[in-house]
Amino acid sequence: MVAYRDLIKNWRLSGLAFKNEEEVFIRIFLEFLKNNQLIRGSPFYWSARLWLTVNLPYHIGPPQERKKNPVFQAGNLLLLILKIDNFGKLLNYLRIHKYDATKDFLSELLQKPQSIHNFTQLSQERISGFLKNLLQDISSDFKLPEEGKGKLIKML
Repeated sequence: MVAYRDLIKNWRLSGLAFKNEEEVFIRIFLEFLKNNQLIRGSPFYWSARLWLTVNLPYHIGPPQERKKNPVFQAGNLLLLILKIDNFGKLLNYLRIHKYDATKDFLSELLQKPQSIHNFTQLSQERISGFLKNLLQDISSDFKLPEEGKGKLIKML
């Protein structure tokens, strides 16, 4: 985060040849992967995690009325679902926090004859449909406007 802000500041002050802030983010992300030896593994997850941290505030509103940003929380939940090794571990958490649409979606996956327990079990053909349904359910649970849902899509 600090490296991202520093690079943005230096870019603006010195007139470096970046087309936009997205290009700066990609440069920082590639440097992060290299420095942390994450070339293998899950660059997709880390790209989304860093994008969320850099582009969405954790709190929103005026200082005296600050509240948690529902888009940030929704993004965090989405990333947790993508990273967890068994969707079943989340069901109680989802029930307690009343994220019913997301809970029902994951429960349905677990109950199918060839149950899906985590994101990595999905075939390439099913990933797009899974993410579309998951985004819809998470957006519903957090009551996100279209703009918020668009930010989650951009994160991925």
